[in-house]
Amino acid sequence: MHGNERQTRRGFTLVELLVTVTVIGIIVAMAMGALMTAQETAREQRTRAVISKLHTQLMSRWETYQTRRLPMPQFSGQAPGQYAIERLKAQRELMRLELPERWSDVTDPNNPGDPVIISTLTEMPALSEAYLRRYNSNTLNGQPIQPSVEFEDAECLYMIVSMGSDDSMSGPRINPSDIADTDQDGMPEFVDGWRRPIRFLRWAPGFLPGPPYNWQSSPQGLPPGMTGTGDAALTDLQTGNWVDDHDPFDPMRLDSPGSTVLPAVLANDPWRGYRLMPLIFSAGSDGIQGIARAVQNVTFDYSATTPLANDPYSKSADNSTALTRMMGSPYDEEGNDGNYEHLDNITNHALEVR
Repeated sequence: MHGNERQTRRGFTLVELLVTVTVIGIIVAMAMGALMTAQETAREQRTRAVISKLHTQLMSRWETYQTRRLPMPQFSGQAPGQYAIERLKAQRELMRLELPERWSDVTDPNNPGDPVIISTLTEMPALSEAYLRRYNSNTLNGQPIQPSVEFEDAECLYMIVSMGSDDSMSGPRINPSDIADTDQDGMPEFVDGWRRPIRFLRWAPGFLPGPPYNWQSSPQGLPPGMTGTGDAALTDLQTGNWVDDHDPFDPMRLDSPGSTVLPAVLANDPWRGYRLMPLIFSAGSDGIQGIARAVQNVTFDYSATTPLANDPYSKSADNSTALTRMMGSPYDEEGNDGNYEHLDNITNHALEVR
């Protein structure tokens, strides 16, 4: 070896090091992105599975109302049409009492803890009495507490399913890990893959397919409260077509446009008479429902709705404006930015992946 020759050791240059770190960062970012996508997919699939089970259990009772015995007053000498409308009213009151979606369906909103007032039935359903006992016995950490109204629909859904031990409430049971008390008021809810309450509307007349809407009188017309093409609800269960898909609980079609037995103001309402199905839904990944229910923290009492009590086609203001909407109507919850947040909701009306 020559004296001026030296053995040298070559290290990484700064440029090479930066390139290596950048490549590793890209690989990690891609891996994290794939992981997050997989996690979101898993949450969606879990949510669909829970909602599918809830739909199966709820519908097993829903379908019984077509043939259920109704504790009604005797209506001797009445015309068939008048008796049929009284039976329809009683049927809807029984639905409200046995499938509550808000605490005012369970307890008198003017005197919380007392039973609701019934007008078309001669006796209180046993299930309704059981719900009231559950409401009045509610405790948290051993102390009596009145349930909040924030997630009352979700809490009512849990109560319906968990107390539905009769033959009319059958189907796959829910995993305990899909149950939580998110608002800490002593009343649990079923939760979706994001650990948010799964919401419930017994009657959701505004949750319709479209646009265009399949109405007989105005096929391109929008239901009240809907204003544009962003109001596209996704449903496989109710068409909004009162002629071809009428409410199966009203075989004589007495609750229809032009009815002679409805109050006059309702007889001319074209947005009535079509099939309604319970709506069970998750707000999806963004956590925003975009579904009109009732003004939050304002009691809505179906038994006192006018001019027809227990009207399943009732309308209510949404949570952001005074605009009157049909229950279940999609709306821009984030404030008129043109984005309709319901489009990523996961519902029992459209359980398949779109």
